[in-house]
Amino acid sequence: VCESHLQFNRFSLDCRVPVNIPEFEGSRGIEITRALSEIQSIFRTHITELCNLEYDIMDINSSSWHDDINKFKNGMKDLDVMYTKIMDTSISDIEDVSAGVMLLKTFSSLAHRNAVKRCVEKKVIYMYSLFIRQCQRIRQDFDNNCRNPALRPNEPQYA
Repeated sequence: VCESHLQFNRFSLDCRVPVNIPEFEGSRGIEITRALSEIQSIFRTHITELCNLEYDIMDINSSSWHDDINKFKNGMKDLDVMYTKIMDTSISDIEDVSAGVMLLKTFSSLAHRNAVKRCVEKKVIYMYSLFIRQCQRIRQDFDNNCRNPALRPNEPQYA
Protein backbone atom coordinates (compact mmCIF):
# COMPACT_ATOMS: atom_id res chain seq x y z
CA VAL A 1 0.00 0.00 0.00
CA CYS A 2 2.81 2.40 0.91
CA GLU A 3 4.79 1.69 -2.26
CA SER A 4 1.67 2.21 -4.34
CA HIS A 5 1.03 5.45 -2.53
CA LEU A 6 4.52 6.67 -3.46
CA GLN A 7 4.09 5.64 -7.10
CA PHE A 8 0.58 6.78 -7.90
CA ASN A 9 -0.33 9.48 -5.37
CA ARG A 10 2.42 12.03 -5.13
CA PHE A 11 2.72 13.94 -1.85
CA SER A 12 5.46 15.95 -0.19
CA LEU A 13 7.72 14.39 2.44
CA ASP A 14 5.36 15.27 5.29
CA CYS A 15 2.48 13.59 3.33
CA ARG A 16 0.20 16.59 3.70
CA VAL A 17 0.72 18.61 0.55
CA PRO A 18 0.06 17.04 -2.85
CA VAL A 19 2.91 17.40 -5.33
CA ASN A 20 2.05 18.19 -8.93
CA ILE A 21 2.99 15.79 -11.68
CA PRO A 22 6.12 17.13 -13.37
CA GLU A 23 5.82 18.87 -16.72
CA PHE A 24 6.61 16.71 -19.72
CA GLU A 25 8.10 18.35 -22.77
CA GLY A 26 7.34 17.59 -26.38
CA SER A 27 4.24 17.17 -28.45
CA ARG A 28 2.83 14.47 -26.18
CA GLY A 29 3.57 16.22 -22.88
CA ILE A 30 0.00 17.27 -22.16
CA GLU A 31 -1.28 13.81 -23.07
CA ILE A 32 1.23 12.14 -20.71
CA THR A 33 0.35 14.49 -17.87
CA ARG A 34 -3.36 13.88 -18.40
CA ALA A 35 -2.88 10.09 -18.40
CA LEU A 36 -0.80 10.22 -15.19
CA SER A 37 -3.47 12.39 -13.56
CA GLU A 38 -6.07 9.81 -14.55
CA ILE A 39 -3.97 7.05 -12.96
CA GLN A 40 -3.68 9.17 -9.83
CA SER A 41 -7.45 9.61 -9.60
CA ILE A 42 -8.03 5.87 -10.14
CA PHE A 43 -5.56 5.16 -7.36
CA ARG A 44 -7.40 7.53 -5.06
CA THR A 45 -10.65 5.66 -5.64
CA HIS A 46 -8.93 2.34 -4.85
CA ILE A 47 -7.39 3.72 -1.64
CA THR A 48 -10.71 5.32 -0.64
CA GLU A 49 -12.45 1.97 -1.03
CA LEU A 50 -9.79 0.38 1.16
CA CYS A 51 -10.09 3.09 3.81
CA ASN A 52 -13.89 3.03 3.95
CA LEU A 53 -14.34 -0.63 4.79
CA GLU A 54 -17.41 -1.44 6.88
CA TYR A 55 -15.65 -3.87 9.21
CA ASP A 56 -12.72 -3.99 11.60
CA ILE A 57 -9.64 -5.13 9.68
CA MET A 58 -8.14 -6.56 12.87
CA ASP A 59 -11.02 -9.01 13.32
CA ILE A 60 -9.41 -12.41 12.74
CA ASN A 61 -12.76 -14.11 12.18
CA SER A 62 -13.58 -11.93 9.17
CA SER A 63 -12.24 -13.18 5.86
CA SER A 64 -13.37 -10.10 3.95
CA TRP A 65 -10.01 -8.39 4.44
CA HIS A 66 -8.27 -10.87 2.15
CA ASP A 67 -10.82 -10.28 -0.60
CA ASP A 68 -10.52 -6.50 -0.27
CA ILE A 69 -6.71 -6.43 -0.19
CA ASN A 70 -6.56 -8.77 -3.19
CA LYS A 71 -8.92 -6.46 -5.04
CA PHE A 72 -6.59 -3.57 -4.16
CA LYS A 73 -3.51 -5.50 -5.31
CA ASN A 74 -5.16 -6.35 -8.62
CA GLY A 75 -6.04 -2.70 -9.05
CA MET A 76 -2.40 -1.76 -8.46
CA LYS A 77 -1.26 -4.29 -11.06
CA ASP A 78 -3.68 -2.70 -13.53
CA LEU A 79 -2.27 0.73 -12.71
CA ASP A 80 1.27 -0.61 -13.22
CA VAL A 81 0.26 -1.82 -16.67
CA MET A 82 -1.33 1.55 -17.47
CA TYR A 83 1.81 3.36 -16.27
CA THR A 84 4.15 1.20 -18.34
CA LYS A 85 1.93 1.62 -21.42
CA ILE A 86 2.18 5.38 -21.02
CA MET A 87 5.96 5.07 -20.91
CA ASP A 88 5.99 2.72 -23.89
CA THR A 89 3.90 4.98 -26.10
CA SER A 90 5.66 8.18 -25.08
CA ILE A 91 9.19 6.86 -25.64
CA SER A 92 8.61 4.61 -28.65
CA ASP A 93 7.81 7.62 -30.88
CA ILE A 94 10.99 9.49 -29.97
CA GLU A 95 13.73 9.80 -32.58
CA ASP A 96 15.86 12.38 -30.77
CA VAL A 97 18.17 10.96 -28.11
CA SER A 98 18.29 14.11 -25.99
CA ALA A 99 14.48 14.35 -25.83
CA GLY A 100 14.30 10.67 -24.91
CA VAL A 101 16.86 11.08 -22.16
CA MET A 102 14.94 14.01 -20.68
CA LEU A 103 11.72 11.99 -20.77
CA LEU A 104 13.45 9.00 -19.18
CA LYS A 105 14.92 11.23 -16.49
CA THR A 106 11.43 12.42 -15.56
CA PHE A 107 9.97 8.91 -15.59
CA SER A 108 12.92 7.63 -13.56
CA SER A 109 12.27 10.19 -10.85
CA LEU A 110 8.64 8.99 -10.71
CA ALA A 111 9.45 5.26 -10.61
CA HIS A 112 8.99 3.57 -7.23
CA ARG A 113 7.36 0.20 -7.91
CA ASN A 114 9.40 -2.67 -9.36
CA ALA A 115 7.33 -3.03 -12.54
CA VAL A 116 7.74 0.66 -13.33
CA LYS A 117 11.47 0.57 -12.55
CA ARG A 118 11.92 -2.41 -14.89
CA CYS A 119 10.11 -0.54 -17.64
CA VAL A 120 12.40 2.46 -17.16
CA GLU A 121 15.44 0.16 -17.38
CA LYS A 122 14.13 -1.32 -20.64
CA LYS A 123 13.63 2.15 -22.05
CA VAL A 124 17.18 3.11 -21.03
CA ILE A 125 18.41 0.17 -23.11
CA TYR A 126 16.21 1.34 -25.99
CA MET A 127 17.65 4.86 -25.73
CA TYR A 128 21.17 3.45 -25.67
CA SER A 129 20.51 1.48 -28.86
CA LEU A 130 18.98 4.59 -30.46
CA PHE A 131 22.14 6.50 -29.56
CA ILE A 132 24.33 3.77 -31.08
CA ARG A 133 22.28 3.82 -34.31
CA GLN A 134 22.53 7.60 -34.45
CA CYS A 135 26.32 7.42 -34.01
CA GLN A 136 26.56 4.80 -36.75
CA ARG A 137 24.56 6.99 -39.16
CA ILE A 138 26.78 9.97 -38.41
CA ARG A 139 29.89 7.87 -38.94
CA GLN A 140 28.54 6.55 -42.22
CA ASP A 141 27.71 10.08 -43.40
CA PHE A 142 31.18 11.22 -42.40
CA ASP A 143 32.86 8.33 -44.23
CA ASN A 144 30.77 8.94 -47.36
CA ASN A 145 31.39 12.68 -47.37
CA CYS A 146 35.06 12.35 -46.45
CA ARG A 147 35.83 10.67 -49.79
CA ASN A 148 33.47 12.81 -51.84
CA PRO A 149 32.48 15.94 -49.87
CA ALA A 150 29.34 17.77 -50.82
CA LEU A 151 29.91 21.18 -52.37
CA ARG A 152 28.20 24.28 -51.13
CA PRO A 153 26.21 26.27 -53.69
CA ASN A 154 28.88 28.97 -54.03
CA GLU A 155 31.78 26.55 -54.66
CA PRO A 156 32.86 25.53 -58.18
CA GLN A 157 32.45 21.90 -59.23
CA TYR A 158 35.88 21.73 -60.80
CA ALA A 159 38.80 23.64 -59.40
